[in-house]
This record gives sequence, structure tokens and C-alpha cells, in this order.
Amino acid sequence: MKAVIIATGEHSNLMPLDRSWPAPLVPVMDRPFIQHIVEMAVDLGIQEISLILSHLPEKIESYLGDGLRWGVRIHYHLTRDPVFAYQTIASMQTIQYRKEGFLLGHADRLPDLRTVRLSDEDQNDHLSVFCKKSPAFLWTGWAWIPKGFDLDWNQALNEQMLGEHLIKCANTRYGGVVDIDRILSIQSFEDLTEANRQVLDKSYTGLLFSGREIEPSVWVCRNVSLHPTAKIKPPVYIGENSQIGMGTELGPYAVISHGSMLDRHCMVSNSLIFPGSYVGESLELSDVIIDKNRLINTRLEASTIVRDDFIISSMSAKGLLRTPVSLFARFCALIALIILLPVILLTALILKIFRKGPVFYKKTVVRIPTTDDQADWTYFDLWSFTDKALDYEVFHSRFKDLFLRVLPALIHIARGELAMVGVRPRTVETLEALPSDWKALYVKAKPGCVTEAWVHYGSNPKDDERYSAEAFYAVNGQFRHNIKILVKYILWLFHLYSPGNNADVMTDEEDD
Repeated sequence: MKAVIIATGEHSNLMPLDRSWPAPLVPVMDRPFIQHIVEMAVDLGIQEISLILSHLPEKIESYLGDGLRWGVRIHYHLTRDPVFAYQTIASMQTIQYRKEGFLLGHADRLPDLRTVRLSDEDQNDHLSVFCKKSPAFLWTGWAWIPKGFDLDWNQALNEQMLGEHLIKCANTRYGGVVDIDRILSIQSFEDLTEANRQVLDKSYTGLLFSGREIEPSVWVCRNVSLHPTAKIKPPVYIGENSQIGMGTELGPYAVISHGSMLDRHCMVSNSLIFPGSYVGESLELSDVIIDKNRLINTRLEASTIVRDDFIISSMSAKGLLRTPVSLFARFCALIALIILLPVILLTALILKIFRKGPVFYKKTVVRIPTTDDQADWTYFDLWSFTDKALDYEVFHSRFKDLFLRVLPALIHIARGELAMVGVRPRTVETLEALPSDWKALYVKAKPGCVTEAWVHYGSNPKDDERYSAEAFYAVNGQFRHNIKILVKYILWLFHLYSPGNNADVMTDEEDD
């Protein structure tokens, strides 16, 4: 037996969550929704599954693999536009599915088909369209297509038209409409919350998930740190490797996914905490979904990014990698900061006396390396003596650049927020404005005081030049390469090197 599952992954009602989660990978209890579908298909006797993908297909394929761990074979078919998913099925049916029946489904809904055992007769002769008849007649998005069934795919321009066509065929001479009592859906934030509620209530049974039911409707997985003063009101699910702090109140209807942390005295009810999320101290959450830095109100269908890491954030490590080289660089920056502290203070005093405006300037920038998902981003305040701290390639004079920009940055290097050599830091607005391929490369790099773009193109490089420089550095920014760039910066300070080939590189005389 075979199944064809439409898992195109985009859902307008799940935006902006679907930027990082293709809909089939959204978790219900302890695992992605698509895994529940695969496990249900195996239970029905399906031996081969074809998935039609579109949005973030690599994430679904990476998670499911070839399907052998579930005892099935999984094949992947890519459609450029989700609108053409049904035409993809038409070509598949023409090539290989006409000689045998197959189960048709959508990966954003899961009707309880375990009560509908497909008989040999059903497989060979009859069309079965699975519908939920109450409170309103609704196609579940699932049907059994028998072998030899001549489906007019021209009628399948969209899901609604396909459902109407299948039901019409089933009500004539081809088969029948099968009533389904229970169905899980993740088509919206409210549906996702309701799907978890049904499983917690045990009104939808048969799903596989890990954890031991230590009390009625209280599931706790392995390696959970649960403080003795925490209060639990069933039903509650706590995923593995989670930490529940002192005085925390969970439930009813709280799902804490694996690798999450709830700080002390917070309250969570009727809410979902996605994997790897942190919930801050004394925070009260109700009717929400937390995905790292993203807060979603399920009642209002509204979403926002919280930039304060002490409220909600990601549990994943961020910032510069703690390699021996980076630790040594931080130690050297700390020593330099201690030695040069009088010079920095004297610079601040001179600016206070002789320059109008503030002495210090602050820019909030994104901490990298990170992922290209804004929900994973954290931030730090970059301090300097100049308002051009982020305009690396628009030079002050040599020693103005050293005293106004580089020396104040030593504190950020010592704290592990900056490196001496890297890509220039960016604010949220400038990072979001980058093209997707540029942003994907940028977030994997590390920020620094001296950049590859400065070495190759001097002042005011074009966008494509800056892109090529940052892409090159993201791939090749190793220790020896960093030393070469740093040496060139030192030589520039002493008029022994001129960055780039541009004629507009500013000299001390031009700047003065």
C-alpha cells in the first residue's frame, strides 16, 4: 500500500511561524506533526510514502530521511509552487499509481483513520472520501483513491475544488463518504493549540509520544529537572531535558517541549512552549505559543518578537564560539583594555570638553553567529565615541578611527561580543534588509572591528563588493587570514598600507 501526502509547508494562518517551521514540522506534544502522520500510515499498513514538498523542503527531508526507521520508504517530490501540488500527483498517478490504489492526504490535518481499516475490496474497487459530518460537513483532506480510478485532475485547481469533486464521485457510483469523528489540525495557531488539547484530554488517542504518565494526565519525560515547589494542574506535558524552576505553576493544558527552561515563579496555562525556548522569571503566560524569541497570542492570532532575553529567548548558544583562539583573543583584549583604560578615559574627557553632542554613542546590533530566523536572534549594545561606529568603510582619519571606534570596542571583544577581525555588526533593520542568500551567509560569520571589505575595496564599497567580501570571509575567516587583515590595519595606521584600490580612501589630510 502507498500514500501520497501533500506537505507543501506554507500556511498563511501560521505566519510568521512558518518562516522557520514548515507547517508539517510544527510540534504536537513531543514530535513534529508529520511524524504522527507517518506513524499513523505505518499503523494502517502503508509501506511507501510520497511527500510533495515546497516550502523549506530540506528541513522535512532532513528530519524524515528515507523513512527506514519507521519501516517505510519515503520519496520526495518538489513542486515550485504549492498551487501545482495536485498536478504533481496527476503526473505521479500517470506514471506509477494507476495500477494500484493509494491513500491521499494533507500534512496539516490528521483524521483518526485507525478505526477505518482499508479492506482488500476498498483498495481495489472503491473510492473512500473521509469527511467530518458534524458540526458541519467538512472534507478532512484525506481519501482512498482506488486503482484505475480516473480522477479528473483538471477539477483539482485547489483543495476545495478537489474535495467537492471527490465527494461528488463518491456519492455517485464510485464509492462512499466515510464519517470521521476526530481530526487534528494545525492550519492555524488556534487549531495547533486545540490539537494539543485533544491529545492532553485523551479525546484523540492512538498517537505515540514519549514520557511517563506519573499522575493522571501528567506526562514527564526523561532528564527533566522539576523543582519540588513547582505546582502542576493536569493536563500537562513536560518534554525531555527541560528545567522547571522554583514556584512555577504549570497547567492546565501546558505543553513544554524538549530542551526548554521555565524560570522561577512563572505561570503557564493553555500554552505551548516550543523546543529550546526560555521563559523568564515571574512571567505569566496564557493562550500563547512561545518559539524562542517569538511570542504568539493564539486568541488574537498575533505575533511579536521579544528582544529582551530575560523575558523569552532561545536556549541555544549564541555569540562568538568559545574556541581556544577566541578565548585567547578575549584575554588579550582584556589586558589591552586594562593598559589603555587611562587613554580611553582621557579621550572621553577631551571629547566632553571640545566636542558638541554626546560623548558615547550606542547602537543595538544583532549578536552573531546565529541562525537566519529572527526568533533566534539576540542583541547587544555596541558603544563607541562616534556615531559612525557601524559605517566601517567610511573612514575617519587613522588615529580618529583607532581612538573613537576601535579602543572602545575592546570591552566588547573582552566580553566575547566582537572579534578584532570579522564582518561589520548590523542592526535588526539593516540585517532584515539584506537579500536572503546574503543574510544566510552573514549570520554564520562573526562580527569584528576590521573587515574583509575594508581590505579589498577601501571606503564606500558597492553592495555587490561588500556581499562578495562578507561571503568570502564567512567561508575563509580562519586564524591566519585574520592575522593578515589585522596586520594590514596596523600598517594602515602608520601610512604603510592603503586599503583597496578606490581613489576615495580618505587620508589624514583630507579628513582634517
